[in-house]
Amino acid sequence: MALVAFIQPFISSSTDTKLVERPSAKVFHVGPIAFSIVVLAIVGFGWFAFAMKSRLLFIIYTVILLFIGVVVLIVSLVCFAARKRLMEDGRDVLTAELKRSYAEYTDNEKRQKEIDDFQKVYKCCGPDQPANITETTYLPSCCATLDKGQCLKPYKQTCVDAILNHAQSVVTTVGVVAFLLAFLILATAGATIMMIVTSG
Repeated sequence: MALVAFIQPFISSSTDTKLVERPSAKVFHVGPIAFSIVVLAIVGFGWFAFAMKSRLLFIIYTVILLFIGVVVLIVSLVCFAARKRLMEDGRDVLTAELKRSYAEYTDNEKRQKEIDDFQKVYKCCGPDQPANITETTYLPSCCATLDKGQCLKPYKQTCVDAILNHAQSVVTTVGVVAFLLAFLILATAGATIMMIVTSG
């Protein structure tokens, strides 16, 4: 279920929404801003504790750092674990979802545009195999090179693979960044603990 929840931002089963879309830009804008605010608040609290030379405030600051560091580390580990399962468990979900969408290609003009736009962006062709209008004619959007209606060079990558590769890349990036952040946070917490012990 967790993988389905993760993949949903990339796909949609509704005919009234986009066929497949990258995660909303709002997620990538609001997320870092919110995280930055939290980090600034914690740093500000740390400077306040330092200015006040309060042992109690330093202890509270250290506990907060340890808690956040552990949470971020767990996020990174979850990302690395999800990355391994994504290709296996996500494939069936995506294949079924995209096949339902491709089945509407000839009868739904809006769906046709969504599929064509998507295949051009991701440079892919068909859900799990090249999507042909007939046995010998590819969808125009399947073609890297199109000449007088003839597909000279169809995309070899299926759209399921395109989405999974993109999702896997996102998960890997988040996992690596989260791991590095966790290391820095926990290292700072360790340094703070040493300072508390030596000053006591």
